[in-house]
Order: sequence, then C-alpha cells, then structure tokens
Amino acid sequence: MIQKYSIVFMPSKVIIAEIKALKLQLAETIGWFNSKNYLAHITICEFEVDDNQSARMATEIINACKYLQSKALVFDHFDCFEKNGAYFIAPNSESEDFLKKAMQTINKKISFKGKKTSSVPHLTIARKLSIENQAVANKLFQEINLSFLCKSVFLCRFDTEKKQYEVLSEFPFTDQFRFENAQQTLF
Repeated sequence: MIQKYSIVFMPSKVIIAEIKALKLQLAETIGWFNSKNYLAHITICEFEVDDNQSARMATEIINACKYLQSKALVFDHFDCFEKNGAYFIAPNSESEDFLKKAMQTINKKISFKGKKTSSVPHLTIARKLSIENQAVANKLFQEINLSFLCKSVFLCRFDTEKKQYEVLSEFPFTDQFRFENAQQTLF
C-alpha cells in the first residue's frame, strides 16, 4: 500500500515540550490553527512510497547519515512566511548553514520519485495564519532562545486517522569523517 512519509530533524523532548507550550499559548489567544497538534520538527523531505520499500528507505537514510556530524543548534528568533501564513522559530545563521547542508546531503541520497524537499529550516508553530493572527503571534512572542544537539534524523509515516505524521524510526549520525583524496595527500 502506498503511504506518505517524511524525513525530519527533531529537537530534544524538552524543546518539543517548550514549543508545544507556545502553541497552546497561541491557541488560547486565537483559537485552533493548522499545525497546533504537530510535534516540533524540521522537515527535510516528504515522499510517497509502497510499504514494501521499507528496507530501501532505511538503507538510503543510513547512507545519508553516514558522514553527517552532530551539531549543537540554536533557534533564536521568530519569523513568518507571510504568503502562506506559516509562523515559526528560525535558527541563527550558523545553525541554518549546518541544517541546509545536511538537508542537501540527505536529499541527494533519498531517491524516491515525487519527493518534495524543504530548503528553509525552521520549527513551525502555526500554519495558514491570517495576516491578523500573524500580528497577534508577533505581539505574543517577542524573544526565544532554544538550543539542542542535532544528532539524528527521523522517519515518519502519515497516519490517515490522526491526520498527522507519527515517528517510526530514528537514524543517528555516525559522525564519521570523509577522507576524500586521501591518497593524494599522502604522497
């Protein structure tokens, strides 16, 4: 059966709880909104594939993580995509650079057709907010400083009953170093 999957970075449980509290605070002010119940994550890609491809999925993700290094990340400001109403927590420039490179590396290794990739790393608080509700969020949330160690990616599958992605597996970075052109440097 064809299923929807996503590959994501996830912050620590403490950060997930902090972001959930922000979502609840916003919901108390403006009511329900898209992404209110989603766990905090940074989307790398989404794709649809038959369940019988699970071994291939795992192999591709393991290969993608082979040379990725763990990194302490900092998310230090709120921002929004005004066009689609997404309100989110954005990383500082060093963390953004790391995440973009890691996302590119992973997306190069994941070969499923119809893959949708993300290129702007962020932790979503809400989606599809009106301009008015974006302004409310901007007034409600002034400062933020979250940090966590990014050391793995997660494979998630869309649950059609719950209408959200559920975590299936964690794939840790192996922190191996790539020795390209080592032969040339030895002689």
